[in-house]
Amino acid sequence: ADLASDKNSRRSTSGVFLALIGESSFFPLAAQCKKQTAVSHSTPEAELIAADLGVRTQAIPATFLWERVLGLKIPPLLFEDNEASCKITASGKLQSMRHVQRTHAINLSWLSESFHAGHFRLFYTPTAFQSADISTKTFALTSSFASVRMLIAHCTIDVLPELVRSRRLFLWHVGHRKYKEEKPH
Repeated sequence: ADLASDKNSRRSTSGVFLALIGESSFFPLAAQCKKQTAVSHSTPEAELIAADLGVRTQAIPATFLWERVLGLKIPPLLFEDNEASCKITASGKLQSMRHVQRTHAINLSWLSESFHAGHFRLFYTPTAFQSADISTKTFALTSSFASVRMLIAHCTIDVLPELVRSRRLFLWHVGHRKYKEEKPH
């Protein structure tokens, strides 16, 4: 998400990127960019609303398709680049966000409940590996934009084998940093 990206309304922008990733494959399925419906007061709040949008409108519907086509129940992986957002999702506690409006509070509670129900798995990812940022940020440097394009497999065919290898290494690395599924109190 990009906090207060709309300079008139100060609403944030959510970005979502959905891909099917396998041992030797990386296939983009969907991308989404949407202005949030209420003003967020912090980056974690904006990130949580973006995560809710992605899980609710892209990830969970995709799992129904994968289950039907593949015959496997595979929970999608949510990669979040904000540590506070990860902690709030895992704990289900909104104490630091008592100020949230009703709309955002519903989204945040649903996201945490869905996490604890096992509808998706949550991973912290460094911002440099956040694929959805291409939908929400501006890039002044060509090299920065080229790096982000690589994250969504928008590259020449000669670069694809290296992209798949680097994704595999990345997924192995974050697989060891899964957020604990703490139960809300």
